[in-house]
Amino acid sequence: SINYKSKILKAYLSDLKQNKKINYIYEKIPLGTAGSLRKVSSKISNNFFLTNADIFIDIDFKKIYDFHIKNKSLITIVAIKKKIVIPYGNCVFDNENSLSKIDEKPSFQFYVNSGIYVCNRKIIKLIPKNKLFNMDDLINKVISNKSKVKVYKVDNSNWTDIGEWSQYNSILNKNL
Repeated sequence: SINYKSKILKAYLSDLKQNKKINYIYEKIPLGTAGSLRKVSSKISNNFFLTNADIFIDIDFKKIYDFHIKNKSLITIVAIKKKIVIPYGNCVFDNENSLSKIDEKPSFQFYVNSGIYVCNRKIIKLIPKNKLFNMDDLINKVISNKSKVKVYKVDNSNWTDIGEWSQYNSILNKNL
């Protein structure tokens, strides 16, 4: 499904000259990261991968799929471990502004959404037709329906967001 930067993506894929046919879904109005799934529902038989186009990952997709099947999940999110370092000293103080300590350059670790999902076909009926609907909307709807959403955790070193040209060029240079 293409909308944003569709001409660039289509030109790039056509230059690859692979022996694969690519069917594009053009969004007349932006449908979001999940909204266009309605347009391909007849082509989806059961479980399927959904991924954002602006990421690069080196991962065993079969392990993710097997994890999804084993856990009988409606959606499995691939989450990447990210470490964020605050480059300053963090002042810790109480309600009366009395300093208790300074944490110099603290770091925090989070599991962030990679933009890769394994989904069961059943989720498509939860997506409204021809409306903007993002994956976070869909995931929250699945959770509110008390259905299972699982997280497959991955080390940060396997994933790069290539949504910016500098990041994209960095990956090209690394893999040459």
